[in-house]
Amino acid sequence: MRTFDTSNGTGIDAFAPVEGWSFISGIEPRDGGVRTDDAGTVTGPMTLRTEVLPDGEAVLYVQPLGYEHWHPVTGGHYHWAEIPAAGSPRLAERCAEQVHVAATRLLSTGCTDASSLRLH
Repeated sequence: MRTFDTSNGTGIDAFAPVEGWSFISGIEPRDGGVRTDDAGTVTGPMTLRTEVLPDGEAVLYVQPLGYEHWHPVTGGHYHWAEIPAAGSPRLAERCAEQVHVAATRLLSTGCTDASSLRLH
């Protein structure tokens, strides 16, 4: 898994590259927190991870600070067919990063899940 920390905009690898990609950012959602598929709503500061899987999916996860488990964000599951230019690994990586940046903004500004995030 290749992981990039995009919280400071550097794109520096946080872990050694393996198959796939993952992007991480620290967020502190406003108001109601972030809804997850398995743990209900989580609140407070947390880490957002967009994981790009080799089978053609991108999935958003959150991990509250101080906790061990990652939780899938409600509405945060995308298929390669939904990501433009996914036929090229380089373009797919860039598109996945754009999904991550958009999700970071969305969840940091008061949206409680990712169902309104649309890919163009």
